[in-house]
Amino acid sequence: MLETREYEVIGGRKYTMSPTNFFHYVASDNISAILKAHLNKAEYQLTQDVCLIPAGFSSVKLFPDVAVFKKPCHITAKGAVTDIPLFVAEVISPSSRAKDTNVKLKLYAEIGVGEYWLADPYGKYVTSYRLNRETESYDCICTTQKLDEEDLSDMSPEERAEHSQVIKL
Repeated sequence: MLETREYEVIGGRKYTMSPTNFFHYVASDNISAILKAHLNKAEYQLTQDVCLIPAGFSSVKLFPDVAVFKKPCHITAKGAVTDIPLFVAEVISPSSRAKDTNVKLKLYAEIGVGEYWLADPYGKYVTSYRLNRETESYDCICTTQKLDEEDLSDMSPEERAEHSQVIKL
């Protein structure tokens, strides 16, 4: 029997999870598609909404929207991954904003996740963080906002090409 997605556990505290809505699903799926197109599948494993119970952190049970692990992954008998992800992306929902931007930001840094993305399908932006191993906290790398057609029409062809690489939320 696989782990259920009823709640996450962070520091021993249970956080009830809301059902995924369409906007959340599309954002998560788009991030996964972009990553899959660039990952070496022989070396890395991408997961979506798979239970993560990191070894050495008994009071943690998470369901990252998107995670990337170095192969081979260590899996429990119930299907949870116990390795520390190299990368995690969480899609912000109205009900999860505080947890994703504060609690999970600190937790993912504490357990050693190298890169963390927060994707907001409502504000149409992605903020990326990279782990600073000296401070054991994240440095914000950048925030990328999806541009609308009016913004794009004011750009040169070179600028439009550069922005066409932005993640589609």
